[in-house]
Amino acid sequence: MNKRVLYFLCVVIACLMAAGCKKQLPDEPVRPTIKWGKQAVTYLDGQSCWYGTNEEEGICDDPQSPAAFQQSINAQAIVAETGGIIRITFPIKPDVFTLTLARTDRSEEQVGEPNQSRFRLPLKPGYYSYRLSAVWDKKNTASYHFGIHIKE
Repeated sequence: MNKRVLYFLCVVIACLMAAGCKKQLPDEPVRPTIKWGKQAVTYLDGQSCWYGTNEEEGICDDPQSPAAFQQSINAQAIVAETGGIIRITFPIKPDVFTLTLARTDRSEEQVGEPNQSRFRLPLKPGYYSYRLSAVWDKKNTASYHFGIHIKE
């Protein structure tokens, strides 16, 4: 009899712990930290739909006009060395995140693997535009855009 009671209590405690460990999302999209070495990479918020603690109504947001948005990304781009490493961290880990390289011909290429937090910068000098996309709890989505000038 004591073993059954002890087993039941263990199951109840495990369930309570699992319920208490659920991510508590803020009311605004989570803000990642992107760094090249010790230098912070400035980014702009892109498209997002965020529910946070509100399960029924989210707030969706789109960036400004595409041309002005790209100019802003370019103006805030950092200058980095070829082959450097950028690191991405989130204060609340998303379920999935991806990094995409946007090419000047409007094509895109996923960089690395989903949920990879370290990325090697290109070896060829030039300007590179990136989009970081993340999802929390299936319906909370956010994207962040940044540019990097690779010097020779």
